[in-house]
Amino acid sequence: MRSRAAAGSTALPIPVAIVSSKRRAGREAAAVMVASVRVDGRPYDVAEGERLVFGREENVGVVGLDPYDMGISGVAGSIECDRGRWTIVNRSQKRPLFIEIPSESGRVKLTMGRTHIVATSQTIVLIPGLVYTHRIDMVVPQASVNWNRPTAGMEESTVVARGICSEADLDALTAIFSGFLASFPRRHPHPLTYRQAASLLGVSEAAVRKRIENLRLRLSRHGLADIGGDKALYDLADFVMDHGVIGPGDLDRLRLGPLEY
Repeated sequence: MRSRAAAGSTALPIPVAIVSSKRRAGREAAAVMVASVRVDGRPYDVAEGERLVFGREENVGVVGLDPYDMGISGVAGSIECDRGRWTIVNRSQKRPLFIEIPSESGRVKLTMGRTHIVATSQTIVLIPGLVYTHRIDMVVPQASVNWNRPTAGMEESTVVARGICSEADLDALTAIFSGFLASFPRRHPHPLTYRQAASLLGVSEAAVRKRIENLRLRLSRHGLADIGGDKALYDLADFVMDHGVIGPGDLDRLRLGPLEY
């Protein structure tokens, strides 16, 4: 990761990874993917195999946001690319991040320890503080997005499907399909009703219904699945589990109590 400060500008934080001149010179020949990142307007290049870490205070290996704002974690998150797979990781132990995709409406809440797989060329990361909400703009070349493949054994649609799901979407899916995800003897391969799912999450029935219906529309709009009819929930269950959108590990969501919708 290297900054792209203009001549005479204020000094920027020490980069997380120093790119050697040999590696920099060979980027074009090796076709290494590079993301253009702006942290509160400060420009950086982040290449495959590098990591940009951001947090409260400017430090070795950390791009600082505001040293006086105690509402920002010391290490809030990171942007990185491993084997062609761009991700945004929440590295805070206390505070969420928020992801916005310009081509989509709404906001994805990225809770502590979770990872967002970048599946679009433009992504915005919001880091709320006590004083100010900081913004990171990330642009990945379309060729890089096309190359942004999941790990072996998973289909490309897994990355896209998970990427368009907010945390609340995943909560709703996990609650409704909890019977599919549970182990024997608790396994019950039938969807719960919206009311039953709502009671597990501590939210309204209407909120769960809205989440599921909006998700079905987004899946259709992205060309991933056309789900409807009397068996819509069964078809949705097959899709999200076959493509790894949710799994047994997501059952921990149901123990978190009331969640935001």
